[in-house]
Amino acid sequence: MLLITAATTGLLAGALHVVTGPDHMAAVAPLAIDSRRRAWTSGLYWGLGHSGGTWCLAAIALVFREAIPVDDVSTWSERIVGVVLIAVGLWGLHRVLRRHVRAHDHGPAHSHPHAHPHAHPHRHSHGTSALGIGTLHGLAGTSHLLGILPALALPSRTDALTYVIAFGLGSIIAMTVFAVAVGMLARRGRGSGLLSYRAFMSLASVAAVGIGVFWIVDSAHP
Repeated sequence: MLLITAATTGLLAGALHVVTGPDHMAAVAPLAIDSRRRAWTSGLYWGLGHSGGTWCLAAIALVFREAIPVDDVSTWSERIVGVVLIAVGLWGLHRVLRRHVRAHDHGPAHSHPHAHPHAHPHRHSHGTSALGIGTLHGLAGTSHLLGILPALALPSRTDALTYVIAFGLGSIIAMTVFAVAVGMLARRGRGSGLLSYRAFMSLASVAAVGIGVFWIVDSAHP
């Protein structure tokens, strides 16, 4: 019974950790909006990276206990996450401006957002970006609190591993669902032309920059 409880609690904690983190949403939203029909891949890869980072910290904590300064690793990771969020936001704003220039050059008849053949490799790289960002998120912030500390309190190693694995799976599922939802909204807005795309992307990108700045400032004041 304790094993089932550990698995259920881990799944819920992982999902809750993802959906209550504005930095998580801000990092994935611009990638998902730009990908649209393949938005789910951004959420999936972010979830895999996040879970991988959390699992690495959990393994270190379970094996070495107090010998490794997990909190120090987390603090520096938080600052790196802030920088990455700002970079993602600036990239998103650059995409918006580039689409605006492209639409202006093509004229009114071609003012809708459209994909060129050479754009597919670029979108494919979103998965790699999401994986890296997710890994940093997994090493930073409250991931070690929700994903590791409860596991250390469980009576057996099996229960602890079950909780940590379930926590990661919950994170993956929740972010994939979020990315799918964002992609659906982006596709629906696409029918309204370039203006809708720019509005979606600009909002997500500005949010990413703002949250990134807050993340850096907040991590500098323990």
